[in-house]
Amino acid sequence: MSLVCLAGAVGIALMVAARTGLFAAHDRDALLIFITRVRTSQHSMLLFVSCYALAASVGVPVTPLTLAGGVIFGPSLGILLNWISDMLAASLAFAGARLLLARKGHVTPPAAEARGFMPLLRLRVIPVVPFSALNVGSAFYDLKWPVFLGATALGVLPSTIVYTFSAGQLVSGVVGAGRRPMIIAIASGVVIICLSLVPYFLKRSHPSHTGSIE
Repeated sequence: MSLVCLAGAVGIALMVAARTGLFAAHDRDALLIFITRVRTSQHSMLLFVSCYALAASVGVPVTPLTLAGGVIFGPSLGILLNWISDMLAASLAFAGARLLLARKGHVTPPAAEARGFMPLLRLRVIPVVPFSALNVGSAFYDLKWPVFLGATALGVLPSTIVYTFSAGQLVSGVVGAGRRPMIIAIASGVVIICLSLVPYFLKRSHPSHTGSIE
């Protein structure tokens, strides 16, 4: 149901964008000047990654930040910077939560099935699961660093690629690319929903491989 709501929200946003002329805007000078100014600013990439990582590590939703990366830096560079930012944010939050739990004498819950690589990977791929909640939850269940980093590095890639690419296409629509960006943005939304369902079908196909991997 949450995926249906997500798809509906994306569809409504795209319809509003099309109605308001977002995909066929002809007055693009202000947008181009702003993007160019940010891209050519000294240390803009370092500043973006730092702000993204710090904000996401304390619970700020990552989707708007990912979209901003795509708008400002374009698809290719934006994907790289967003992925690096996600990894830094996740590592900061995970380390902080582990330290806090250790000081409070936290005892790891006896739930081995929630401590493996594949369970975390599945939750990372599904875009409706809060990014910050997974970071803290991983510390709560005492995941090992290699497991946490590996599942996070792979799990955030699909949504990072699709959201960043979609944002870049929306900017293309603003600068006068017609209907093509809208079509690509819609297709990207469909792709990310399909990707979110892949772990579910894998789990049903291989029920004996869902145990803990540490």
